[in-house]
Amino acid sequence: MITRKLQTFMKNPVKAVQHRLQVGSIDAQRVMASRGKRICDNPIFVLGNQKSGTTIIAALLGKASNREVTLDLNYFNDNHPEDYYSVYTRTTSFRKFLEVNRIEFSNPIIKEPNLTHFYTELTKFFPLGKFLMIIRDPRDNIRSILNRFKIPGNLPELTDEHRKELIGPWPMVFDGSWCGLMGNNYIEMLAHRWVLFVQTYMAHQQEMLLCRYEDFLADKTGEIHQICQYLGMTVTHDIHNEVDVQYQSKGNRKVDWLEFFGKSNLERINTICQPAMDLMGYQLDQRGIKPEVHPRITSKLEAK
Repeated sequence: MITRKLQTFMKNPVKAVQHRLQVGSIDAQRVMASRGKRICDNPIFVLGNQKSGTTIIAALLGKASNREVTLDLNYFNDNHPEDYYSVYTRTTSFRKFLEVNRIEFSNPIIKEPNLTHFYTELTKFFPLGKFLMIIRDPRDNIRSILNRFKIPGNLPELTDEHRKELIGPWPMVFDGSWCGLMGNNYIEMLAHRWVLFVQTYMAHQQEMLLCRYEDFLADKTGEIHQICQYLGMTVTHDIHNEVDVQYQSKGNRKVDWLEFFGKSNLERINTICQPAMDLMGYQLDQRGIKPEVHPRITSKLEAK
């Protein structure tokens, strides 16, 4: 962590100092704004990889149930993204992390993909919390992440120019070495990240509700209503006219995978992800999901 900050300072010391002064001012304002805010005891956490549909699904859950929603820890992501590393390595306590983000954790629905790494800590501090995991076909998920930064999918490796575009917490998405992931290029890293989140669900499926993005696309209103039912939320608002609102930049969902990734990188994704894809019902050779594989809800969650 210190090494990363020193490297940033050495590259541009004047800019680094200016940034810290600006962040310090924002932090002071946050302390004032946080007064009176109470961290929610029983929030619903919407987890999953970036660009897997977490934002639209969380937003619609809030609208359908008339509940306030946190759509990303924007303050933390904009001003302290490097501190995710220190929280992960426990050099910064998770309790302090919660306090820094007290405003965002005060809402009853909290969506933040990076919190997926901290599922164990979340269950410890929120024993009454409930968890929704969003999964999307890895080929479309990774393609959408790359579309976000206009990065081609068929490169052997990212260029320095591409890496400069990765701001906030995005460098930790593309380089998972900080959490033990290994990969020979950016595609392999993103593929292993996708597998990690599926493994997180599989290891805790008795405590998580699973939603595949493709099931949501097939019946947006119906899927949101089902999720509300399973999570104990009453639907009080008609969302039919809101299901197609675009919350983030839209990628090219119709592009051919082979055309976008090229043969080598597509094979990397398929090889790394296939076991987890089989568990989720994603087909190796085509879009769409196997109709006989429809993971939904577990007896333990249903009993809550």
